Amino acid sequence: MEFQEIWHLAISIAVLTLVFAFQGIDKLDVMIHLLPILFVAMIFTFVFHELAHRYVARHYGFVAEYRMYPFGLLLAAVIALATNGWLKFAAPGAVMIHPKIDLWGRSRQMNMKIQGIIALSGPLVNIIIGALALVWTFFTSAWNEYAMAVASINIVLALFNLIPFPPLDGQKIFSWNKIIWIAMIAVTAGMLFFV
Repeated sequence: MEFQEIWHLAISIAVLTLVFAFQGIDKLDVMIHLLPILFVAMIFTFVFHELAHRYVARHYGFVAEYRMYPFGLLLAAVIALATNGWLKFAAPGAVMIHPKIDLWGRSRQMNMKIQGIIALSGPLVNIIIGALALVWTFFTSAWNEYAMAVASINIVLALFNLIPFPPLDGQKIFSWNKIIWIAMIAVTAGMLFFV
């Protein structure tokens, strides 16, 4: 992982943590309490989601790296402030995927299946982490506040990303395999019930 990608991830995590911790100008004490919890949750949610896309894309022979979307981060902060913490919306960035060109000028083409599998990897990682965090809360009371934050944010992020509209992952998964998309929606919605 190169410095620029680490820097973009770090800025995105910082902004997302602040936006989601902000519960209103009159609740700064709550925000201070939530900052470390949400920082950990963002690493286990957002970073692992993006790294899953990156890893799978590279597995298929593509060049892939995370790039933040400054306007999306700014918009997230403005919406949170304008609604006094009531509405959270974030478009922090995405893994940019490009064909890798070999010495002979050939490149691998992305078909609908590969695009669907790459898109699937992010929400799937969120579902797995969310499930593990939920299981944690059932068996121990240690770090429960962290585990519940990790579980709920992962499940909400998975559900949001499964919406079948571009540029979300759900659109690519739905276009490739509707049965897998329905199964992922059903599992994630079921997990939401426990949260």
